[in-house]
Amino acid sequence: STLEICKRLGLKVLMVSSTHIDAAIDAIVAERNYASEKGVSFLGLVMNNVADTEMDRVRRVYLPLLERSGIKVWGIIPEKTEMRSPTGLEIKDILNAEVLACEDKLSEVIVEKYLIGAMTPDTALRYFRASPRKAVITGGDRPDICLVALETDTSLLLLTGNIRPSPLVLNRAQERGVPVLLVPYDTYTTVNMLQEIAGKIKYGDKKRIKLAKQMVAENVNWRELLKALQES
Repeated sequence: STLEICKRLGLKVLMVSSTHIDAAIDAIVAERNYASEKGVSFLGLVMNNVADTEMDRVRRVYLPLLERSGIKVWGIIPEKTEMRSPTGLEIKDILNAEVLACEDKLSEVIVEKYLIGAMTPDTALRYFRASPRKAVITGGDRPDICLVALETDTSLLLLTGNIRPSPLVLNRAQERGVPVLLVPYDTYTTVNMLQEIAGKIKYGDKKRIKLAKQMVAENVNWRELLKALQES
């Protein structure tokens, strides 16, 4: 087990938790107790990816509870959209898509939500206006939906079924700086594939690495944590 390895190598345990419910807090306390039974030093906890809606409960309820249980909480890192939302480039790679417009923007755009364009233009306009930084999934044979999407805060157009759009759509996308991807799959398959995508920090991802370092620096008592790690 992980704790057996830590014991053999004389390592200390720092837990990072991204789940913030009652059962998770119970599990953290149980894990600390189990580490103590194994003779492994448990340094404490960093609470990661805490949503705005959870922050008050985490600070007001869970933090005092953990500290009363003898668990040091070194920091509470808030959720950051840019860390969990995929870029257009990540979506392109997962979907094996062909780029039809604005390839240079793919690594810059962030997608927070996916919307399927399968309604009338008037309905679509109301639907799209309510969702910024989205990817709109539709067919290339729906220029009306594509053009409506391009008039709202759209990060990406995903055209399914290998149906190419009209030049009018591509020209408007180029003007708006919105990447357009041609996907070889049908809408259902595309949506299922997108469910598996989440933004990840990869080697060379300077933007997310810089943001992660900034968030740790701002939200974790890392200087004291380093001291605790160095103590015998």
